[in-house]
Amino acid sequence: MTKLFDLTLDQNYSYDVAMLITNDSDMKPAIATVKRLFPAKTIDVIYPIDSKQSIELKSVCDNVHKIKEYHLWTSLLPDPIIAPSTGKTIICPQAGNNEYILKF
Repeated sequence: MTKLFDLTLDQNYSYDVAMLITNDSDMKPAIATVKRLFPAKTIDVIYPIDSKQSIELKSVCDNVHKIKEYHLWTSLLPDPIIAPSTGKTIICPQAGNNEYILKF
C-alpha cells in the first residue's frame, strides 16, 4: 500500500496513469491519499476475471477495468521459450487437444 504513495512522492519517478491490478479494498486509503495530495494523478484499477468489481475501489479511482479472457489469451508467450540466461526450454502446459490450460 505504501509503495504507490512512495512512487508518487519520488521526484524521479513521474507517471501520468497508475494502473493497479487488484480488487483488494485495503488499497482504498492509499489511493484516496494519493488522489487527495496529487489530484492530477490518474489511478485506474484493473480487477481479476473471476471477481466482482470492488465498489470501494471504484469510489476512489478514476477508471475501473476488468481483465477479460481475451486479454489472457492474447498475452500468452510463444511456446516454447528459451531462457537467455540458462538456455533452458520453457514450455506452456497443455490440456487435451492442444488447448492451453487457463484456470479462472
